[in-house]
Amino acid sequence: MGKKTFMATTITSGLLISLIAGVQFVEVARANPFPTYPVISIESPTNKTYTANSLLLNVTLLTQWDGLYFTSENRIVNYCIDWKDSIQITPTEYKFDAEKQASIFSGSAVLTDLTEGTHNLRVNAEYHYDNGKQVFVSNSNVNFTIDPNYSPSLLPSPSPTLTSTPSPVKAQEPLNLTVKPDGSVEPSTDLLERNGNTYTFKSDILGTVTVRKAGITIDGAGYTLQGKGNQDVNMRGINLVGHDETFNAYGNVLVKNLRIYNFLPDGIYTPSNNNSFIGNRFERARLHIIGGSGVGNVIKHNAFIDSEIFVDYNNGGLDVITKNNFIDSTIFVDLAKPPIVDKNYWSNYTAEYPNAREVNSSAIWDTPNVYDKFIGGSHGNDPCIDYHPLVNPVADFEIPNFNITSPSPTSTPIPEFPLWIILPTLLIIIISVVAAIKRKKNHHLPKSAQSGSFLFLYCLVLEYL
Repeated sequence: MGKKTFMATTITSGLLISLIAGVQFVEVARANPFPTYPVISIESPTNKTYTANSLLLNVTLLTQWDGLYFTSENRIVNYCIDWKDSIQITPTEYKFDAEKQASIFSGSAVLTDLTEGTHNLRVNAEYHYDNGKQVFVSNSNVNFTIDPNYSPSLLPSPSPTLTSTPSPVKAQEPLNLTVKPDGSVEPSTDLLERNGNTYTFKSDILGTVTVRKAGITIDGAGYTLQGKGNQDVNMRGINLVGHDETFNAYGNVLVKNLRIYNFLPDGIYTPSNNNSFIGNRFERARLHIIGGSGVGNVIKHNAFIDSEIFVDYNNGGLDVITKNNFIDSTIFVDLAKPPIVDKNYWSNYTAEYPNAREVNSSAIWDTPNVYDKFIGGSHGNDPCIDYHPLVNPVADFEIPNFNITSPSPTSTPIPEFPLWIILPTLLIIIISVVAAIKRKKNHHLPKSAQSGSFLFLYCLVLEYL
């Protein structure tokens, strides 16, 4: 064999080996999913009133696929109270759960010297991968109140608010439904009624709906689609991505008037493919937009409570997110262009922008809301901003409450005492003030002060009657 023939054979063999190795690497990369954002659970304290001025903070973070193919090199978990300095939480445990295929981080801290009143507690997490080139950021928060005189036995049962959670679906085996390409539902059930291309909930459902047909409407009719939270991290409430994960199917789907509750990781898993999500209520359930044709989705008139919208691997930037209520919730953008976000209500806005003012009675704040502050990372330098944040929650929903009275911010309401307590109290105050005024007459108490006292008491009585 000549030198030229030997060299040609060697080069050809090397190219073939490189090509085969490259193909195998691509296949391994496709098969090995990258970890998701950490899902933060603040186990204590919760959104309620406490009498002690020291509380124990317990947090758990679950990150799907972390530790399976890629392991986080650095985990920074901090907490802050009332938007003050962040304090790092020391982990008590970090392990990989083979059944959930996720890492579990547990940590605790003691919150001391808590003053009387309402406090915001926020937990932030940063998971670093690939020598810090990939950073996944998550946050969660609760609002709790310190009241040394609080006595639950004296308070009436509170009316439900936007942040309260209605009763969960009654215990049952998960029902995993599929809308097939021919429009039929498998397995057959009376809980999801088909009328042409419209599928209407007839009751609450514990389980999932996988869509394999474009151009349909899923009408929740005020009912609940419920997941199992940490008990099953593979449940996706409504899956529009397709059975083969093609990301381009299925489009022109409308999901409306549905309460989506307790799904990890995703309440709705959808491509950016001209789908619409209108009038829904997400509680502990993420709306995950991944890939797609780039046509864009419409997310409008929804309530997100302890939830998030995750825009992922989507370079279109044409998803429209407008006139939604974000209650202790936010939008994350990763490896994607930021969507079009405008005129949403954010429950944490006044805490982040205490000097903001309403613009000429327009119900719009004068300071834009930066909802994802991680600039220069996976979404480059594109700003993640709602330029016209709303002063008040959106209220004109087709299903106005889902068994809940009305939207409201997450601040803890002032307890309302029964009328039979208020009236005797006012009577005692009036008698005491009248007696005090009579005693003071000889000390030249001005008549204007006397009349002012009576006017104040008169207005106070009218306020409570």
